[in-house]
Amino acid sequence: MWSTKLLVSLFIGAVVAQSKVTVLHKAHNLSYVGVGLQGTEQFLGINYGQDTSGPNRFKPPSAFPYPTGTTVQATAAGPACPQNTILSFLGAISENPGVYNISEDCLSLQVVRPAGTRQNANLPVMVWIYGQGFESGSYNYSLYNPTALVAGSAAKGTPVIYVAMNYRVNVFGFANSPALRSEGSLNAGLLDQRLALRWVQSNIVAFGGNPRNVTIFGESSGATSVGLHLTSNGGNGTAPFRRAILQSGGPTGDPGLTGNITANNTAAVAQLAGCTSTNDSLVLACLRDIAADSLLNAVLQFENTTTAGGSFQDIFFPTVDGSYVPAAPSTLLRTGRLHKNVSIITGWNENDGSIFAPPTLNASTAVQTYLRSAYPHLNSTTISTLLSLYPLNDFTVAAQMLKISPYFLQASQIYRDVNFACQSLDVAHRVAQRGSASYLYVLNTTSLASVLSLFNASFEGVIHFSDVPFVFDQPNVGFGTTAAANLTAARMSGSWARFATTGHPSGNPDVTLAGWTQAYTRAEAAKTGQNVTRATVRVIGGPNAGNANLSTAARDVVEPGLLRRCAFINSAAFYQQLQT
Repeated sequence: MWSTKLLVSLFIGAVVAQSKVTVLHKAHNLSYVGVGLQGTEQFLGINYGQDTSGPNRFKPPSAFPYPTGTTVQATAAGPACPQNTILSFLGAISENPGVYNISEDCLSLQVVRPAGTRQNANLPVMVWIYGQGFESGSYNYSLYNPTALVAGSAAKGTPVIYVAMNYRVNVFGFANSPALRSEGSLNAGLLDQRLALRWVQSNIVAFGGNPRNVTIFGESSGATSVGLHLTSNGGNGTAPFRRAILQSGGPTGDPGLTGNITANNTAAVAQLAGCTSTNDSLVLACLRDIAADSLLNAVLQFENTTTAGGSFQDIFFPTVDGSYVPAAPSTLLRTGRLHKNVSIITGWNENDGSIFAPPTLNASTAVQTYLRSAYPHLNSTTISTLLSLYPLNDFTVAAQMLKISPYFLQASQIYRDVNFACQSLDVAHRVAQRGSASYLYVLNTTSLASVLSLFNASFEGVIHFSDVPFVFDQPNVGFGTTAAANLTAARMSGSWARFATTGHPSGNPDVTLAGWTQAYTRAEAAKTGQNVTRATVRVIGGPNAGNANLSTAARDVVEPGLLRRCAFINSAAFYQQLQT
């Protein structure tokens, strides 16, 4: 999903080296020279994939082999993949931080470990996959700075090694056409991520990591990527990870994934780039031949046109390719075609849908128009049923308090549930059905309130992206912080590290979310279809913090009606219309 870009673009932090540190990779006769910083050792800009320009454009990535005897200077982040360098949110425009350099030779990663880690430490590994709607992103963003997370994990007694990769985005990573399908070149950006995960399996031991104890985690479209790796190859083969954390997203996170949206958008970009042949193979050859700047300009022109037209979903994203994504993700989940023995944490933010709904919505007809734009393949009967599950009266009291239209709250809640909350419940249930542990959460506090207040948008609440500052243990996003926010960050980041270490997110109540229980009992996990009647969710922050019940009963629940609403949203018929 499209992430809160301004929140990323507001804050730029410089990494200043304090000392040099060297890792010897004896198996490959390589040396990596990194930097020491604030209790961590950081190795940046390590190539894991070859240059993707020219004939390699759009193709699956190839591993990058450093020549034997190389000393890799891993002291600076590698370039970002081609993308927009100017981002906007809530009417503000800013540079895109971490994207100071763009190149198609962009497949690099970073490794960050606690200071003093020995090569035989055998530490758990956390691999971050950034979001940004598959349109932009870089591991070099300051809000993805892992220094506090890594140093804090060591101080809490659960040291971890952190890895994050750059991967191709927008049309460069997710182009779709008959010619690309014919040559097996779909989902290049997703395959970039997979190649980085394979790099971890082959190389992380040299940095003191345990390749058999890898947790992948991501937010928004990063969580969608995590979910697609969970269902990759229909669950066949061995997954290069043991655990997964899905923050505000999942495998069914992109409506239209099984349809022709990305193929149509690729064709539109080709036209704008001047690749106008009626022969698809010639169009592809043209797209590979033109300069990267020309292709990127066509992408940006198309993005601007689409955004101006009121797009509420991603523009380029993964598609069913018959192999890595062998079928609709919802079908893979429903039929149990996901990797076994992978435990998960999955959840959403209380107001995850608010930044995706226009605050100007002021009538039921306007909400219907919005839903048809966001989900163009839902028929009228489905939209009518969906609206009936969210009666306007449910939102009138909150609307009066927030001084905003109840129609806005209704629409944003529907968007939250369709895109985030309900798929979290579905993924957690399907994983539990397969016999693995699954944990649910809802975040009910944010450190971004000052940002929203600055733009008179406080009514948007605990918005999309609110979880990221807490997970990375840096709740001060430039406007100060509070004791409550600091405690939430310490506990949330601590639980993520403890889950990566032990498979359970709870431990010391000072530094983890203590007492967090699995989402489903064995009896509930065994239920088929959407017949679940009870689940446990961990509320993080807010007045109802702690374990809470979701139930189809009217009592004893934190979100009345959510299970009933999600039973409809997660039904096979709804997923089919959603095309995901």
